[in-house]
Amino acid sequence: MIINKYYNWYHSIIGRAKLENRKKGLIFYESHHIIPASMGGTNSKDNLVLLTPKEHCTCHHLLTRFTTGSNKSKMNHAFWGMINSWGREKNTIKITNRVYAKFKETIANQISINNTGKSYPHSIETKKKQSESKMGAKNPNFGKSPNKGVKRPGIGGVKKGSKWSDETHLSIAIQRSSESYKNTMQTLVYKNETRNKKISDSQRGRVGTSLGKVWYNDGINEFYADTVPVGLIAGRLPGLNKSKLGLCWFNNGTINKQFKLGTELEGYSRGRISKK
Repeated sequence: MIINKYYNWYHSIIGRAKLENRKKGLIFYESHHIIPASMGGTNSKDNLVLLTPKEHCTCHHLLTRFTTGSNKSKMNHAFWGMINSWGREKNTIKITNRVYAKFKETIANQISINNTGKSYPHSIETKKKQSESKMGAKNPNFGKSPNKGVKRPGIGGVKKGSKWSDETHLSIAIQRSSESYKNTMQTLVYKNETRNKKISDSQRGRVGTSLGKVWYNDGINEFYADTVPVGLIAGRLPGLNKSKLGLCWFNNGTINKQFKLGTELEGYSRGRISKK
């Protein structure tokens, strides 16, 4: 702390409030920690004082003017919290535009500095809880049709602005389950050489999202990340990818495929060819 005029003003307000021997009753008071709890202050009677809302606000403002280092950062956040609660709880207290603007910029800078270069990955337990919280009926889209009630764009002879109905969804589902539709999609989309070449060319030379990542495990589960956390083991668990065991790469001069030795198709030779 810095012993300056703000420090003296702060303790002047605290001292006057203590001399008045205030008690909660007809006059509304708020309990204030003389040494803030975030700075090591306790809940003992010696460290608590009753202040009016205006005095409480002023004291928190003063705390930002004579604290230093991490304590100053804590006091800035505490005062910023008070500023943003006034509209809901203390609408009789006013704050100037200058003070509000100053602290908004201060808090923004502190958050930027604190978060620079940091990442906050979720733990396995947190990810599991998030997944379970959206399963089945807990999912807000559970049982809902993705397009039901949505206006249609008017493509394919459908009147623009008409809405998807249950009958339309049912007819589309029946159509897409038919063998003729599947064969048509295989021919027009999945086996379309022009389309496939366009996708291949668009991906050539791109850096994949797995670049630099490594496998590690905790003896039970495998994970994939940029670094191996302390206490875990680098590498994969043996035997988890049984479908890949024994597979080798082969190519026919154009396409790479994996086969088990002795089961490769005619025209394929051992090894891979680069497409990049």
